[in-house]
Amino acid sequence: MQGGDHGGDQGRTLFVRFNQTGGCFACGTEAGIRVYNCDPFKETIRRNFGVAQGRAGALQSQGGGGNGKGHGGGGVCAFGGIGMVEMLFRSNLFAIVGGGEFPAFPTEKVLIWDDHQCKWIGELGFHSRVLGVRLRRDKIVVALKNKIFIYNFEDLKQLQQLESVDNPLGLCALSSQQDKAVLVCPGLQVGQIRIEHLDHRRSNFINGAHTSNLACVALSLDGSLVASASEKGTLVRIWRTTPRENTGEYLEQELRRGSDRAQIYSIAFSPSNAYLAATSSKGTVHIWPIISSQHDASQTLTTVWKRFVPDYFNSKWSLAQYRLGDDSTSACSFGTKENTLVVITSSGKFHKVCFDLAEGGECKKISYISFSS
Repeated sequence: MQGGDHGGDQGRTLFVRFNQTGGCFACGTEAGIRVYNCDPFKETIRRNFGVAQGRAGALQSQGGGGNGKGHGGGGVCAFGGIGMVEMLFRSNLFAIVGGGEFPAFPTEKVLIWDDHQCKWIGELGFHSRVLGVRLRRDKIVVALKNKIFIYNFEDLKQLQQLESVDNPLGLCALSSQQDKAVLVCPGLQVGQIRIEHLDHRRSNFINGAHTSNLACVALSLDGSLVASASEKGTLVRIWRTTPRENTGEYLEQELRRGSDRAQIYSIAFSPSNAYLAATSSKGTVHIWPIISSQHDASQTLTTVWKRFVPDYFNSKWSLAQYRLGDDSTSACSFGTKENTLVVITSSGKFHKVCFDLAEGGECKKISYISFSS
């Protein structure tokens, strides 16, 4: 199957996600996939996947560009939808899941696409819909509604299977650092976070991380910190992935997005773990400084006062903010400089902004590009 039709209408954007370092991002559309470099902004890959409509009404995917021949005497549709695409850094390898009204592939499968060879090199099948996929150089993680599967990337051999509470968003986060393989996902109870140290087959559970279902989780690049938000969306909490030796506690910091409910779409740590950003259904981006409790002189007092003062006053408000102008699904990632942030939306908008590290306030727009056409 050959890929490479660089023309034609890609249709509606179904999915947007940064790669592990935030230097580029991939989109799943109603026709295939697109990949963009962030700095400078540039489309680098466009692959369309045609869909053959068989006589029995079953959809069968054809090669990139939609040039494959139909099966069972059926014709070939102009496009096939991609509901999920996960990049492996800047390599030629992608994990792809069908999606949209006319999926290019069954939504119960994860296919591995080698864009250099323009061919499929692997496939994982399941009995229910795939809700999340994460990659690192040595592992593939697949999230279903109540299960998390971990595979060896080289031979697709299953390494582990984890149970989870209902996880309709397919939440999971996987560290990218080679010497620290950490997986974070919902635990076995509502609001519980599971931290799996894959190299050591060791599990840690943060009980009562939130009182309601998790809505978003994210790991720092070095795998030392995890951020989480619940479906309420008013708070983002930062946790250690290993407990403190002296207290056994995981909580590092509590950040406040606002007082109204909202869905947190994405959370991102800066490369140095000095800042954290989050986007939400309010169409806003919030940025906070991260202060390790090990260096926070007021930590002891804060711990005491938390017994008496409501969470509203304990949590830290954002340093800087930015308004996207729409409430479509969005993702954020820090740029090459500590004070720059890139935000992409499923409405096909690219925002690059900067903020004052000392004063904060409203972010300054550096560039704005529409990539939906």
